[in-house]
Amino acid sequence: MKAFRFSAIDYLLKPVDPDDLIKAVAKIQGSKKTSGESLDLLMEHSKNGNKPLKRLALNTLDKIHVVNISDIVRCEADVNYTMFYFLDKSKVLVTKTLKDFEEMLSDHSFLRVHQSHLVNTNYIKEFVKGDGGYLLMQEGSNVPVSTRKRNAVVEALNTL
Repeated sequence: MKAFRFSAIDYLLKPVDPDDLIKAVAKIQGSKKTSGESLDLLMEHSKNGNKPLKRLALNTLDKIHVVNISDIVRCEADVNYTMFYFLDKSKVLVTKTLKDFEEMLSDHSFLRVHQSHLVNTNYIKEFVKGDGGYLLMQEGSNVPVSTRKRNAVVEALNTL
């Protein structure tokens, strides 16, 4: 199921909710074509077993972006969407929640540091304790750290 979520346009669980089915069909109809690259990625993930996955298919309104997980610096929630920020400072807005990606990326050094922020710990440059606490990322962005997540962030930084 986890590998399928990385590459699929959508998924349904039994018993099927009619509203979820309608949304899934709309996504398929809305995409201009099924990406062969996305299908290849799904096959790669299914063969991978329990090994950490290296690439991720990001479904946007107009296309499917296949990206290297190691290129993702951070993710930011935007209601039912997630904005991905990359090393090259590009961005991609995806039609899934941050919670979906938190689960998928948990094996890849990603840490939830705030209700609306998930960061790749490999790209943390500094943790600034003042001003409520925030992370300075290698590509230059500042990410707030919630009070509840502060201890988890400090613990994660001490284990790097």
